[in-house]
Amino acid sequence: MNKGLANTVRRHGGARGVSLLGVCFLALPGACSTSEQPSSAGSGGSAGSAGTTTAVSDVARDAASSYDAANLAGTGGVVAGGESTADGRDSSGRGGTPGRASSEPDSGGPATGTGGATNTALGPGGAANIKGNDGASSSGGSAGFDGAVGANGPVAVATETGQDHGQAYLSLDAAPPYNYFIGAWTHVVPPIGSGPKGNDYPFAVFCQEGEVSFVSGNFASPYNYNANIMTFDSAGNYINDYTFFADPNSTEAICRDWVYVGWHFQRTGGSTSVTQYVKYVGSSNVVDSTIVQSVPGDWTPTRVCVGTDPIRYPDTPMYIMYARIYALDVPPSAAEVQAIYLHSATPDATAWADWPLVAGNPADVSGHGRDLTVTGTIAPGIPGPPQMP
Repeated sequence: MNKGLANTVRRHGGARGVSLLGVCFLALPGACSTSEQPSSAGSGGSAGSAGTTTAVSDVARDAASSYDAANLAGTGGVVAGGESTADGRDSSGRGGTPGRASSEPDSGGPATGTGGATNTALGPGGAANIKGNDGASSSGGSAGFDGAVGANGPVAVATETGQDHGQAYLSLDAAPPYNYFIGAWTHVVPPIGSGPKGNDYPFAVFCQEGEVSFVSGNFASPYNYNANIMTFDSAGNYINDYTFFADPNSTEAICRDWVYVGWHFQRTGGSTSVTQYVKYVGSSNVVDSTIVQSVPGDWTPTRVCVGTDPIRYPDTPMYIMYARIYALDVPPSAAEVQAIYLHSATPDATAWADWPLVAGNPADVSGHGRDLTVTGTIAPGIPGPPQMP
């Protein structure tokens, strides 16, 4: 490992529309008869409590005339003379407030509440949403409420590669342009408590000039998470390590969980600028590490291996998921890398190749037909990163 490497680490970081069925009554002094005429206009009565209901009869607009089929009764008020009108008001003094017409629009909530968030086949939202309550009848009622978000559904399963000393892997006998981004979610195999471990190899890119081997999941120095690239000449001889990252603040739990690693290659005239990105699952940072280093040579790709380096096999198998390659002339920003790793489960037609690698499936879902070839016996692995949509 080259101790003089440029190793720059950047921490990225209704209303209740319930009508009150109050009844408005008008109490007139003295008894009324069917032939009695209303008195002259009064000065208006003071507010009083609601009277008892008097059935509608032949009495011309008697105390019960404040009730009307089109209007619910208003609250009562004593009237000092005057005939009551059908809406609960009298001709001389004020009666109660008219009730709301039963034909008016429902002032309660919508007929149904809004449903919860849309479910997806995989990842968050596997269970059915809950419908909101119905609104009440035309007399008004409580509003519907939003349905709850569906519970998490099953998480897709990753692919295990690198078995049989690295001879179980996936490959593509083609390669992207020399300016490209390559990345994947990776996870080591040994469980918590099994001690330090050496390199995993999520990718190997064979080039006209030799080979670039991509390293992840190394914490030979416990527990400093390590990622970098290694270069080899056309005869297979080791040249150097570049973009070397060893995190002094990582923990065993971080090292043994899902980690997204990505690299961008940009030819700069006789050399290649390589930008490396590392993101820990569950971290609040957009990207946990970004390192840029110039690598001598053009490193023009010719073919790709995914899930291992069959020449420099790892000590153990590894898990890999959501591998992609993009043809990109300039390095992506941290936010652009985040857009890639956060939406890994959504097929991306802008990718040069998009391999979800769910349970060992080698298909390219970008629509470009770059399916991987399986060598050896790969297998379904563990559940993938939990936050993938």
